[in-house]
Amino acid sequence: MDLVSMHGLRHTHASVLLYKKVSIYYVSERLGHSDIETTLKEYTHEVKELRVEDERATMKTFEEMVV
Repeated sequence: MDLVSMHGLRHTHASVLLYKKVSIYYVSERLGHSDIETTLKEYTHEVKELRVEDERATMKTFEEMVV
């Protein structure tokens, strides 16, 4: 049985919060990072995926306004 390290649990915790649309500023503060850049660097993959979702939501919002 594999045990999850504290670091792995911390990373999962932050990733879940980001995917649930919790502000990256709050996640950064919660993790105790000295600045937002640390969080952005560490979670670049998640942030990029969320940005794609935001783009889709933006396009859908404006398309619905035109109809």
